[in-house]
Amino acid sequence: QRRVHGVLENSQTIKIFKNFKPKTSFKPPANTEAIFGGPLLCVRADDATHFYDWDVQDKGPVRKIAASPKNVYWNENAELCCLVCESSFYVLRFSRDTVQAALDGNEDLGEDGVEGSFELDDEIEDKVRQGTWIGDCFLYTNRNQRLNYYIGGETYTLAVLERPMHLLGYVSKENRVFLADKERSIVSYQMFLSVIEYQTAIVRGDLEGAQRHILPRVPESHKSKIARFLDAQGHKKIALEVSTDDEHRFDLAIELKQLDAAQEIAERAKTPAKWKQLGDLSIQYCKFEQAAKALKAGEDYNGLLLLYSSTNDVEGLKELAALTVEKGKHNVAFMAYYLANNAEGCIDTLCASQRVPHAALFARSYAPKLASKAVQTWKKELGSTTKIANCVADPQEVPNLFPEIAEFFQVSKAEEKVEEEQNNDEERAVEDNGEPATTEASSPAEAEEAVDEAEPPQAEAEAEAEAEADITAAAEEADEAEAEPEPEPEATAGTTADDEDQEFEDAVAIAGDAQETPTPSGAWDEAEEDNW
Repeated sequence: QRRVHGVLENSQTIKIFKNFKPKTSFKPPANTEAIFGGPLLCVRADDATHFYDWDVQDKGPVRKIAASPKNVYWNENAELCCLVCESSFYVLRFSRDTVQAALDGNEDLGEDGVEGSFELDDEIEDKVRQGTWIGDCFLYTNRNQRLNYYIGGETYTLAVLERPMHLLGYVSKENRVFLADKERSIVSYQMFLSVIEYQTAIVRGDLEGAQRHILPRVPESHKSKIARFLDAQGHKKIALEVSTDDEHRFDLAIELKQLDAAQEIAERAKTPAKWKQLGDLSIQYCKFEQAAKALKAGEDYNGLLLLYSSTNDVEGLKELAALTVEKGKHNVAFMAYYLANNAEGCIDTLCASQRVPHAALFARSYAPKLASKAVQTWKKELGSTTKIANCVADPQEVPNLFPEIAEFFQVSKAEEKVEEEQNNDEERAVEDNGEPATTEASSPAEAEEAVDEAEPPQAEAEAEAEAEADITAAAEEADEAEAEPEPEPEATAGTTADDEDQEFEDAVAIAGDAQETPTPSGAWDEAEEDNW
């Protein structure tokens, strides 16, 4: 292993030593402010960073980057480089093969160096005081007195420091990070190497190796932390398997559309918010039974109303109405009763919600049978205001003001009578066939045969009724033919005062009729000429 180092003799000269012996010296293109070691020699000059190869400097810098770092950190395999600037740090990925291919050529590297030799992985807004690499994990302290580490594009806080401390390093055997303060007091924080190795393997794309070989060594208390790291890297399915935090697992299950796993977690958590999320997602994927269960557990009655009304679930609407009445959700209860065609339930809900006038008007339109009851409740609610209560008309007390209700009752009685006659006819038909009225057809074919056998007696009864009606009509016509109109009495010469009054009233009536009947203009003119 070669031992190479560089020394900044002055702002114009850098001398390189190999095995502590002078090897060469070169002049950078600008006034040098500082140099940093690593796989490449890093020179900071004129608000830019120049990377040089340790063996070849005459071809120019390997790469020029427009950044002015305070420090430069390389990881062990020389793949990652961290440029720590004043208010942020940059993580660069170094390509050794690209640089070596350019150095083996005969051409100069140019002023900006080799294109593609460095690629920017991340820019993190944080003020770094000290740092070190542990694999692909960059451990550092910042000016906010926090011990953080960066890996895979994310930063995590390992500890909050009570005072400014100097980072000594990481001891993998002890799984601890050691720091010291100005008084030389040493403090350590636990950081499991297995967690770092697992995260490093995930970043490098070795998912199988991480799951099979490294994950079993990760402590159970750190698996939730590992799961959040996997989530941030986009491996949500693996994160759901690894995580032990129900909150995180539920969010992952919702994102992955795994409804059964989400339901198990919601049953353990028993929080309405989770049930509502699960219900909305179940509706989206047409799992209505699961959605109804979730919305009911989450007390999302509006969602249940939408679900039952959309799927035409009448039984569900009835159940929802009864449930919301108990919970005091009168708006939802009214709509559920209304959609279930339960007018009585609507009226009771309106009365329970102190809307008795609305109940009375609703009853008049949709349930005339209950209108009188609703009006009586309305009057009772008015109480002391007797004058206003007397102005409210009861359909039973003054039916002439509600002709439509009287008509409704007539139609209802007629419908009940027709329905009763139909039921009686069916019972007689079944009895004529020698079967009890409660017997049901065991198959559709038997039901059709029973109907066909029951039709002749009914047809005969209808024919007899028509014959009787014809006979009655003929008899009435004969009676009218035999009856002769009585002769009108002839006018006598002598008239009484009553007769004169009657004649005067008749004349007035005829004149009124004549005024009401319009006369064509031509006919009126001829009559006037005759009079003259």
